[in-house]
Amino acid sequence: MVQHHAASMTQWAPVPLWLWGIIICVFATALTALGLVLQKLSHTLNAQKPRNDEKAVYYKQPWWLAGFSIFAVAQIINLVSMAMAPQVMLSCLGATALIFNAVFAWWILGEELHFFEVGLIFGMVFSVTMVISTTPVIDTNPTAGNVLNDSVGPLFEFRFLALGAGLLAILTFLRFAVIDSALAKRVPDLAPVTWTLCSAVASGYTVNLFKASSEVIMSWPETRPLLHWECYVVLAGAFGFGAVQVHFLNCALNLGTAMMVVPTYFSLALLAQLGISEAIAVDVPETPLKVALFICGIALILVFIVLFVRAKIAYEEQPDADFEEVFDIAVKSWPSSPTKAGSGFQSWPSSPTKAASEESKLLPDAPSTPPHVGSPFLMRERSLSMQSGYDCDAFQDSFQGRERTYTVSVIGLGIA
Repeated sequence: MVQHHAASMTQWAPVPLWLWGIIICVFATALTALGLVLQKLSHTLNAQKPRNDEKAVYYKQPWWLAGFSIFAVAQIINLVSMAMAPQVMLSCLGATALIFNAVFAWWILGEELHFFEVGLIFGMVFSVTMVISTTPVIDTNPTAGNVLNDSVGPLFEFRFLALGAGLLAILTFLRFAVIDSALAKRVPDLAPVTWTLCSAVASGYTVNLFKASSEVIMSWPETRPLLHWECYVVLAGAFGFGAVQVHFLNCALNLGTAMMVVPTYFSLALLAQLGISEAIAVDVPETPLKVALFICGIALILVFIVLFVRAKIAYEEQPDADFEEVFDIAVKSWPSSPTKAGSGFQSWPSSPTKAASEESKLLPDAPSTPPHVGSPFLMRERSLSMQSGYDCDAFQDSFQGRERTYTVSVIGLGIA
């Protein structure tokens, strides 16, 4: 249950504090998506430079710096919202990052929005609404109770520590017994899936530890966190798990296919955030009908996330694919990679004109796509659809021989 701790927040009445939390979270999620899309735009513009022009490394690209700055500000704004609403609501709202990403990619990058994707967007909005409308919220007197005990105390209770110890033991076993095993060499997807699982669990701890930190900071006069060692431990844990989360996901994306890793990460991270938050404070409805709607809403969010991400990547690889092909990729080939034999979905071939003039290619193995006229930023031939933005071999000019690194949202969902 969310408790309203800061006395200054009462001035926002009559709008409930949890509703302000949702509004701020949605705004921050939109900024997160905008920042990630601008980073992708930067890589694309850098790749489109003529071959004789000097290509800039990513941290020297103006659009990348602008996108990363917006992304960083969004994380801070999102941190504020975490003290205002239940974590269940906020985690489910993370799914809207995919919606904003699709809209900004259509507007800025010139990527198309297909009817199938639009239908999945409406499905995600409906599912998120189901969860929000059934999540219980308790409004309490902000001056009553001990904020430190309510926010930080549960993190030091036996059930939370036991859960952490159990998960750590399982993930340690997977890391050393699975990733480096002979089985992992025979099953290429096993290692990236394991890294993805580790990153998702770290995401669950990162988000919940940052939520506790946010609640303490927003009630600073009452809690005086600088005087309590527990607050230092929680904040250090939040940053530590955040760094581990980003590292593990980078390992997964550099080993596995985006079609498999990305939807798996989004769905597992959402489940980890919800599951770990329930170990801290139970936020489930009380009536059977609301419980059913609550569970159905979460299940539908997971389904729509997987379908949307896989469909988006499929359309990037083959922009002119019809609905049946994309549906086969998004549904029937799960959890396999669509680029594997037998999937029925291969890379789009180059046009005869392109084949005759290799020097005019913007990127290696670039498909034939018509000039894009809708984006105010990319008025030249579209290059994002040539390779998936999550492909570790894409945008090599931006990394200049270094291993590909990805920007990951540690407070919510988002990858660039």
